Amino acid sequence: MNPIFDDGLNSELDGLDGRAKKKAVNYAKRRVRKTLGLKSATRAEAILALNKEKFSANTKSNFASLQTQSAVHYLRSKITGNQNPLLNDATDKIEGITDISKQKLPAGRNFLMTRMEVGFANNGATDIGAKAAAYNPLSFDGGNTTGPAKAAAAIINGELEMIVDSQVLMKIPAKSFNECPKQGGGSANGYNFEVPILIPEEKTIQLVFHSANDVAMPAGYNYLEVVMKGVETKL
Repeated sequence: MNPIFDDGLNSELDGLDGRAKKKAVNYAKRRVRKTLGLKSATRAEAILALNKEKFSANTKSNFASLQTQSAVHYLRSKITGNQNPLLNDATDKIEGITDISKQKLPAGRNFLMTRMEVGFANNGATDIGAKAAAYNPLSFDGGNTTGPAKAAAAIINGELEMIVDSQVLMKIPAKSFNECPKQGGGSANGYNFEVPILIPEEKTIQLVFHSANDVAMPAGYNYLEVVMKGVETKL
């Protein structure tokens, strides 16, 4: 973990076109390296620095000592119908279910998501709970290992939507979650964001799975797993 930030970096990526955004990120990398004497600064670190104004007042006041670290956040939930909220304000951090409490990341943790992975499980007539289900990538047998292919269309043709602080940050077809990690290896069970998604600290996160409209869900009990990977700040 390295402290990465310079108090003079207060530009943001919002509203920039592709060329301008790339120029801003490269500029941020140079400022990070020059200010702190580092040999390198990653693209993720530079983007976080450019989004300083979205951090809390306390985090900004401690900007000079801010660090970054690799981070993984996850949740598992039963899904039953067309619209399935995977988090709510009653959700608590429970091992095996989620590491996110009350729909928010804790103070000081500003998360830049670079990859999202999704798994699906069907356990037939027995409800074993989301933390005990055996998840498979959506690309495995059409996303359904027990039911007929037609029923699986409700899952594989669905969408995953993320809303943070009332702003829709993504709405991705489930079929998109079949890319391998960019660094090679691993299974084709995720989506690599060309433009990483920032989830600021202490902001309400809504993650909703929409099954395909008017398509029957697979028979039995169904569960969804979402894993978010990236880099986050730490005080």
